[in-house]
Amino acid sequence: MDYLRRATTLINSEQPDLAIPILEEALKIDPNNPDGLYFMGRSFMIKQHWPEALRYLRRAALKRPMHLDTLVCIAKSNDAIGETGKAENAMRDLIRAYPLSPRVITQHVHRLQTQGRAEEAYAFLEEKLNAGVESPELYGALAKICQVTKRNGEGIDAARRVIDDIDLPINARRSALFTLGLMLDAEGQYDDAFEAFRRANETMEAHPAVTTETFDLLWNEKRQEAMPVSSVTSELPVLVLGMPRSGTTITEQILAAHPEVETVGECDLLARLWGEVAGDNSLLDADRLGAAGQAYVDRLRTVATKQTTRVVDKMPENYFYLGFAEKIVPGARFVHCHRHPLDTCLSNYFQDFAENVLWSRRLDVIGDQYRTYTYAMERLLELVDSPVLDWPNEQLKADPQGQAVKLLDFVSLSHDDRSINFRGAGSSVRTASSAQVREGVSKSRGARWKNYEKHIGPLIEQIGDLVEAYEAKYAD
Repeated sequence: MDYLRRATTLINSEQPDLAIPILEEALKIDPNNPDGLYFMGRSFMIKQHWPEALRYLRRAALKRPMHLDTLVCIAKSNDAIGETGKAENAMRDLIRAYPLSPRVITQHVHRLQTQGRAEEAYAFLEEKLNAGVESPELYGALAKICQVTKRNGEGIDAARRVIDDIDLPINARRSALFTLGLMLDAEGQYDDAFEAFRRANETMEAHPAVTTETFDLLWNEKRQEAMPVSSVTSELPVLVLGMPRSGTTITEQILAAHPEVETVGECDLLARLWGEVAGDNSLLDADRLGAAGQAYVDRLRTVATKQTTRVVDKMPENYFYLGFAEKIVPGARFVHCHRHPLDTCLSNYFQDFAENVLWSRRLDVIGDQYRTYTYAMERLLELVDSPVLDWPNEQLKADPQGQAVKLLDFVSLSHDDRSINFRGAGSSVRTASSAQVREGVSKSRGARWKNYEKHIGPLIEQIGDLVEAYEAKYAD
């Protein structure tokens, strides 16, 4: 059908917002069309709206029970929302039914890697390749697992095989370029690494940064004073925020190592709750804000156990909503993560965010976003009443145990050795920092930007004043 061709093209080019309206209209005509349901699920997966994705994918599976791609997507979506048991069962059935499917093999390798079982993933993939299963998709997976396991020579060769295959979808080649860049960086081949990252980012459309004017409309002194405080008081939430790639994941995992702490990961609920009330001042009454606060706390409680006293929400860009958060849940704690401005900007440029963090695709736009972030945090720290822990990554690297104690004190938790001597995540980590956080607190990646200084002259000039201010405040 024509709508499926159009939707498939849009999904393959990672434009889910354009594909979804087409599919909605098609499903009005044929609500049970398995292809329409499957592609709608795929669209929501790209947007990382996992519950919506599962709703459509499960309906598709009812109409077409053994459709391989649908079942793989269901397993991946279950993993994303923490339903690891369901995902494990689904993958076991898929491997049994489709033992030579590159799609199934790749998904299983990815699952093992996110669970910290990278060597097991490498052995499984090597076994399939030695058995004669040939696919560019598998070489893309091989490149990623070699990057994680530090088999850079083998991984670089695998990545280049994918990059050179012009018949592959652009997203597969882009992913391989990012992986290639990371391995070349690890090998000290910085010029070639930067070229790989540049090529990867240029496969995607540039999007503008959020402006300081936009932030001033979002939150300002007038809003701060006019908005009442909700009656939903709770010490359960710990919001870990800052620029992406600023140390939010390692901070989350240090906290999550404590027996009284769970994590909800990167939760977008706060932004959605703000979106429901932001446009209408008549909605900013105590009852409405109390309902928003209760909805937020209830979401965090879905991951809590009987011994849980704190739940971490580590959506980095929740800093935009810090003022709103303290109003709807008085008692929440806030941890502001940050690192050297140039390392932060480059780390965003070097990361494959796909359809997320849209401003990360061009260095000048990243510089604009960093300036807005700095402005926003300065304004918020002037406006909010809640304490915000200043949490520089440089100090964490210099004194991991001392800083962990400082963090636990701030959120009023006991000094548990599992957090104080954190040596790496043991559970699934699904954010961009998953590989690094498994190694614990690293002291080896500071001042990374100096390796790329000749490539980032315009960025250095663009945010030079912010760099000078940061270095003056957090000098070694």
